[in-house]
Amino acid sequence: MPGPGGAVKQIDMQSLTIEQLAVGDAAEFAKTITETDIAMFATVSGDFNPLHMDAVFAEKSQFGARVAHGPITLSLSAGILVMRLPGVGTIAVSNHIDYRPTRYIGAHDHDARGGRGARPRAQPGANGADLDEPAR
Repeated sequence: MPGPGGAVKQIDMQSLTIEQLAVGDAAEFAKTITETDIAMFATVSGDFNPLHMDAVFAEKSQFGARVAHGPITLSLSAGILVMRLPGVGTIAVSNHIDYRPTRYIGAHDHDARGGRGARPRAQPGANGADLDEPAR
């Protein structure tokens, strides 16, 4: 993945089997949501809500400023799921997310954690885990 100045940024990858997962396993990824992230997400999703895109509109809202798209938080969690815990080869088949607290553009509190409540599924033939993101 290109980083500042076009340099390739190395992303740590791992892959754990269901047998290797345990309650309490954790992984973390922190990212500041930038103007570029907001513009790119709006373009990909088609969500040009003025709460995300228009500073004057958003300033008059209950939020007082532009806010990040809620699903960006889910996207950060997806990176942990497929790159770190359980890791490469993992796919998400279901998601539930609470978009609170509100994420403001430029704030560096956008970390996502997976696996705090990793629980192997107790279904015959199931090979997966439920990963909970802790409340902030």
